[in-house]
Order: sequence, then structure tokens, then C-alpha cells
Amino acid sequence: MLQSLEDYLRQPTLARFPFLFIVTYGRSGSTLLQGLLNALPGHHIRGENNAALVPLFRTQRRLRRTRSEWGNEATMPDSPWYGADLIEPDIFVAGCADAFFRAALKPPAGARCCGFKEIRYDRRTLSDGDFVPYLRFLRRAFPGAAFVFNFRNVEDTLRSGWWPDYEPGDAERAISLIRTRMHDYARDHDDHSFSFDYDAMCRDQSYFAELCAFLGEAYDPQMVEEVMNTRHSIGGSR
Repeated sequence: MLQSLEDYLRQPTLARFPFLFIVTYGRSGSTLLQGLLNALPGHHIRGENNAALVPLFRTQRRLRRTRSEWGNEATMPDSPWYGADLIEPDIFVAGCADAFFRAALKPPAGARCCGFKEIRYDRRTLSDGDFVPYLRFLRRAFPGAAFVFNFRNVEDTLRSGWWPDYEPGDAERAISLIRTRMHDYARDHDDHSFSFDYDAMCRDQSYFAELCAFLGEAYDPQMVEEVMNTRHSIGGSR
């Protein structure tokens, strides 16, 4: 039977960060990073899920507002906010996290770290004021989580062709905004954030040792070489 999130967190052999989320933008080389992380012992980092947790983030925020603004006192059946005082946002968050853990992350037996990568962090998905609160929501829902922010040279990213539905100039602005969001969060939360440079990884495979050190994992150059020699892209590896 698939374990619950609570059972998973009770395991004595969990990694330094039991949950790991790759935060990035389209065509940044994040699938390669996903492959490198999945090659670490007991790590199972899933791919994109179309920002599935963002609506849940917004729902829990609405519940908190309802409770704080209209649930400070016991409500009666004749109140338009009847039951607002009984709302428990933390239980909602815990329940959603457990359901997502069981239905989407689905780590196998022996998993020490699980998570996913996502590229949908522009203004179409999260407003300027929601980026940091959303990451805080993820850490509240998945205790002990860390973020790996994946950066790639903007010019090369634009040439990859993932941004065709943007007007000229809009794609570069969108990428720059996401990069600024990522950089600022990593700077202010360095205890659970790592900024990963895709271009540095391509120049020197030993660069991955820095991320391993942050995660508390052993660096295996042979493993890195094997992953680097495997194609990672839309459509899967060869």
C-alpha cells in the first residue's frame, strides 16, 4: 500500500531535504538537472505537472482569509458566513499535500527524497506578489523542502523555440522576471535554496559536486558522465 506523506517523513533514512523542487523556466536545461538529481541514491524527482498546486495555494489563501475576517466569533445558521469559524486551513493544506504525494509524486519504497520540476512561474501563472508566498506554501505543505533554481543563459534559452506565442521582446522580459524572482528568493533563503547554472554544468561536469554538497550527497563523477551522455528533452531520453 502506498505510504502517506506522514509515514514517509517518519523514515529514518531520509535525505537532508526530504522534498526537492526544481524551479525554472522553459528550455533552461531543467530536464538534464532532473536526470542528474534522479541519479542520486533514493531521489525521485518527477517532471512538470502544469503548476497543479497553484490553484490549491489560492484556495488555502481564500480559506485563511475567510477564517480571519469572518470566523473570529462563532457563527449562527442565519449568518451569511455560517461555519467560517470552523474552517481549518492547515488541515486543508495537509490533506492536499498528502493527496498530491499519493497521486502525483508516488515515491517508490526506499525513496529518500521526492519532488518535481516546474517551469510555469511567469506572470501568467503567478502574480508578482504570489511567487514568494507560493514557495512558502510548498514548504508548509512539504516539510523540509528545498528549492533548486535552474538558470540558463537568456539568449540560448530564447533560441530554443519554446516561447513562440510571446510577442517580440515579451519572452525576454518574462524570462528576466522569472530569473529575478528566483535570484531574490535564493539570496534571501540560502538555507534551503541552491542556484544551479546549466551553462556551468555544460562547461565542467565537476560543477555538480557543489549541488551534491548542498544536498549532503556524495559526488560520483562516473554517474554524472553517464547522465550527461544521455539525451534529456521533450519526448524522453533515447
